[in-house]
Amino acid sequence: MEWIADQYDQFQKRYQLKNGLDLISKLEAITNLKDRDILDLGCGNGELSLVLADKIGLNGSITAVDRDEGMLEVFKEKAGSNRVKICREDLLPWLDSDRNRYDIVFSNAVFHWLSTAANLLGTFAGIYKVLKYKGCLAVRFSLEGNAEETKGFLEKQLRYFLNDNSITLSRSRFNYKQCATMIEQCGFELLESIEKVFVPFSEPESHFQWMIKSQPLLNYLNANQLELFKSYLYQQWKEKPVQVKSHHGVFLAQKPASSPFDNANRS
Repeated sequence: MEWIADQYDQFQKRYQLKNGLDLISKLEAITNLKDRDILDLGCGNGELSLVLADKIGLNGSITAVDRDEGMLEVFKEKAGSNRVKICREDLLPWLDSDRNRYDIVFSNAVFHWLSTAANLLGTFAGIYKVLKYKGCLAVRFSLEGNAEETKGFLEKQLRYFLNDNSITLSRSRFNYKQCATMIEQCGFELLESIEKVFVPFSEPESHFQWMIKSQPLLNYLNANQLELFKSYLYQQWKEKPVQVKSHHGVFLAQKPASSPFDNANRS
């Protein structure tokens, strides 16, 4: 995925940040964050990593992992980023190779980018491995059908603009029950799960901004095409506006104090 990192950062402070702060509040309701070692998977622009860093005290740590170089450059420029260990890595290889153990694994708006159920299951299994016993998992991500009308519109316009009918936007393929079942299959005790369908924006223009600032347009367009496409897209959207309708899942779980799923390296 290739985003326009600075625009994503600006826009998501109004959208993803709000949802991420809600996830942190839910996490704080089930466990204390002070002096904890926390892994933020898919940290992106780092806003939530920095919020977590403010809560862990002097003896805690934040490790933030993302594979997008542009996002991490934006993160590194922010005040307080030196308090976080920032790693540019793909999630699955990172989880497979990491030998550290964490009290908490946190992830906001990331796992829907995993392309297959096998990748999602492998991610949950990897998280289970790196968590300490009684450690907590807190994740939120999009479910199938999330912003489908909006993505369908954007996909259609990209195909026409580039004269390429093979263009297909990434979509979440996971349903709520499937995700909850995967988490439990990996050995977790599911503490709370929420399925939420909502319209995130009250201002009409924000639905257009979502398309150009929160989607990885650089996967499909080069820098010379980008501004021209935005103008074209806006004209098409003005003629027939489409609205973002979100479909998210929130899952909070705990690794048991003892488990038949993992007999090695008790923490």
